[in-house]
Amino acid sequence: MDMFNKKLKNRVITLFFLLFTILLPLILNLPLQFFSSRTKDKFDSEIDNPQSPFLSLNNPNGANYFSFYKNITIDYTKVAGSGNLSDFPFLLSILDSDLHDDAQTDGDDIAFAIANSWLDHEIELFDPTYSPTEAQLIAWIRIPSLSTSVNTVVSMYYGNSTMNSRQNPVSVWNNDYKAIWHMSDDPSGTINDSTSNDNDGTTFGGLDSSDQVSSKIGGGISLDGINDYILIPHSPSIDITGNQITLEAWINLAQVPHQYDAPVMVKAPSDNNERYMLGVDGGTSPARVNQRITASISGYRRYDIPIAPTPGMLYQDSWTHISVVYDGTLGVSERFFVYINGAPISAQYAAGTILSTSGNLNIGRRISTSRWLYGIIDELRISSVARSDNWFTTQFNNQNDPSNFYSIGLEQDIFHQAQIYAIDLYGKVIPNANISMYSNANLVQSGITTSDGSVLFTNITQAEYNFTVEIISDIGNHSEIVNKTTLLIDNTLPIIFLECNVSTNLFTITDVDGAPVDSGWVLVGNSTDTIQKCSVDINGSATFQWLNITPYQYNYSVYYQDDNYYPNIIELASGNITTPNSSIFMQSYLTTVNFTILSHSPVETVSGAKIKLRVNNTSGPSIVNLTTDQYGNVTLRWLNSTGINGNYSLQIEFFGAEKLFNTTAGAIPTVDELSFIVKNKSVYEFRIDINLLDFETELISLNPTLNIAIEWGSRLKLRALFNVTKAIGYEGLLGPKDADLMSYQVSLGGIPISSGEILKEEINEGRHSTFIETTGLESDTSYLIRILAQKSGYTIPSDLILQLNIFRNNLELNQSENDDSIQSIYWADNINMSVKPYGKKSETFTVKNNIFKNIDDEFDFSIPDIDHSWNLSEITFNIYNISWNAGAFDINISILDPYGSFYIFHPGNHPGWDFLLGQWTGITLNLDKKSPLNNNNFKYTIGGTFDNTVDIIAEALLIRDSINIQYSKFNVTNEIAVLTE
Repeated sequence: MDMFNKKLKNRVITLFFLLFTILLPLILNLPLQFFSSRTKDKFDSEIDNPQSPFLSLNNPNGANYFSFYKNITIDYTKVAGSGNLSDFPFLLSILDSDLHDDAQTDGDDIAFAIANSWLDHEIELFDPTYSPTEAQLIAWIRIPSLSTSVNTVVSMYYGNSTMNSRQNPVSVWNNDYKAIWHMSDDPSGTINDSTSNDNDGTTFGGLDSSDQVSSKIGGGISLDGINDYILIPHSPSIDITGNQITLEAWINLAQVPHQYDAPVMVKAPSDNNERYMLGVDGGTSPARVNQRITASISGYRRYDIPIAPTPGMLYQDSWTHISVVYDGTLGVSERFFVYINGAPISAQYAAGTILSTSGNLNIGRRISTSRWLYGIIDELRISSVARSDNWFTTQFNNQNDPSNFYSIGLEQDIFHQAQIYAIDLYGKVIPNANISMYSNANLVQSGITTSDGSVLFTNITQAEYNFTVEIISDIGNHSEIVNKTTLLIDNTLPIIFLECNVSTNLFTITDVDGAPVDSGWVLVGNSTDTIQKCSVDINGSATFQWLNITPYQYNYSVYYQDDNYYPNIIELASGNITTPNSSIFMQSYLTTVNFTILSHSPVETVSGAKIKLRVNNTSGPSIVNLTTDQYGNVTLRWLNSTGINGNYSLQIEFFGAEKLFNTTAGAIPTVDELSFIVKNKSVYEFRIDINLLDFETELISLNPTLNIAIEWGSRLKLRALFNVTKAIGYEGLLGPKDADLMSYQVSLGGIPISSGEILKEEINEGRHSTFIETTGLESDTSYLIRILAQKSGYTIPSDLILQLNIFRNNLELNQSENDDSIQSIYWADNINMSVKPYGKKSETFTVKNNIFKNIDDEFDFSIPDIDHSWNLSEITFNIYNISWNAGAFDINISILDPYGSFYIFHPGNHPGWDFLLGQWTGITLNLDKKSPLNNNNFKYTIGGTFDNTVDIIAEALLIRDSINIQYSKFNVTNEIAVLTE
């Protein structure tokens, strides 16, 4: 049978995405597990990556669709006999606070399993509001084999707000059961038979909902002893003509029958001609069981005679379980038995096969109108087999005192989390390692360790998993598996340390002054290749982590880079690493020299002054040209004199001329070149003999106005002139000059939106221009444009400020057919969409595709080409015309996005499926990226448990990247520019 055939429901479905933030201080008290780099035998096989959903080793298929479970342990000492009882209908009757909080209000998401196998179950009653804190559950669960020697553990799963019913009532009762009436129905309607035989009953005598009363097991029906009864129409299934039968019921007599017997159930063509009957004998108090059988050789019709000293009495106002069994296969004369409360009471003679009759079955009366049952009846059963003593004893133990028959465990999460740490052989964490988690050889999850060396795996069911830790080189094609471990995940959040065959070496790099070298890198390799590039952080530290080999032998070189210097890459140190888990301290020849340039009189800071530094003298190799900032300061961060193998030679240039300067405050500038030794960190102040009022530069806008108004989508040509306006004594320098650097920044409310460089115009000295595309901005908005420039050796001009006002235009979205209708195309083709601007940063496109099965049951699906640069923010897939090749509970849709992320959707994590209609809608993925090839083509690979053709409609939301757009990605509509001479 199929435990998970879906029935459609009208539900409001809410999908929650949970973000788990794990703080290490909060989890240090949780259980720690430590595993070395040993490899388990069972994990020696090759690990592959089929990118498939996983199944737990210790849970049934589909357990991960639930949120919680708890174990129900059946006490084997309450199971009578030896061996096992087959297909035993186990009663679970509980009050439970967790079901009150976590299960659906109709109990549809409650299911049961033993180990890896789901169990058939029927819920007789589920009341989620039994009390303010508890729910009531009464369920019947078929146990395929109930052990008499070991405890049987049944797991109850629950917690899925969108799940349809898990019940399979008819399979709880095997073919030996011909009728099961729980008597929990409203007596004003049908009294249902839980078996597949549909022996449903109709009530008479005015029975109504008030006669449904609290009973031994859930609800029962109260009969008034006057005219209340239930009629079960004749059917072949209850016309039992073999040589075995069992009748049973729970009864609570309100009154002993006065004179004649009163049947609980009877099937007969007429009175005193009963084919079988279970009832109560009248005339004595307490009463006795009245049992009747009509067989082909000899029947039996009378009340029971107890087997001394066993009592056989039925008392008023007391619940009693009564049963009769006929077993014509026995070789002894006693073949007709009575049981009270699970114990044998009498054994009488009967022989042959039970005679057939087409008479109806009556519950609560004989065919005559003078014999009625007065009391409450519950759990009536008819079986075509002879139940055993052990069966009755076990059944009574279970039904009479359920809470003593089993124990209930605590609620446990189906899904666990695991914080996995990769550490080296000496306990140091390993960041940027790839930890992978497998179920057998199927990849479950993988992740790159963070700076603390850990990965948090979520949505894990309790099971044994295989783990690998892989370290990957950031230079060259090198990787190593450094740990293989098999371990059990059985805690809510275990902390697990995987010890890897890795050693760590720590580099500390300083300059001659002991200050950290705050950038650079260390290249580490072996005798044949470079293995790792280790970045130097702002603290002068770098970390090398790789295989702990024997002998331990690696080599290293330390590099520093500044593109303003020559040469721009220098080697600071090199050496060998021969000791694992060691620290390497290096002091380089780098140092820092701070320069300040002031005017001699009056004393003012000189911005834009150029300091030229060479080796040894003015004809020596150039090292760097430095330019003072607006405060007259500039810093040399480079090698000292030992590092450059010579002295530093310094000159100061301003407005194209080398200036005289002094090195003593107040002294007249007399020196045009200085040769000096740099040993360590030092400070120099120079004064030059100039009057800053005689030297000025200015940024001039070449746009028609400082307040620019433009339609959204237009292209603004931004132009500016770097102009020397004063140069006393150097009048030849007056006029436009090319700036070393001119840039712009667009801001809104003080927040930078975009920026870029304003490039030189080749044929017009001093003029710089660029384009700003308004498609990256918002319409009906006012922006500020700030232009900055500098030229080494010239004063720094004031920033140029422009206002940019963007207005919305009337151009709308156009697709290839000049409308906004759905486009139908063959899946392997492209369709062009042109997007004409109207002032918003996002658009939504609808594309319909027909995709066809290939040999891998996978499909390539592409968002049609779009004319402009966009980020695909969100895409929603609606898939129709699906021919499933799996059962309803096992269907899935898999999607591989353009950047390689893999998603699997199944009934437990996405509600949009419809098995009968063959569709899955509302599958939404977030990308927030450009297309991988920057061609606006976004390729998705779609697969799943289906065959043949499917139809896909995709709603794609695309957003312009207004943060990183800068000046490079634009379409052209018009230009605004002014040329002035």
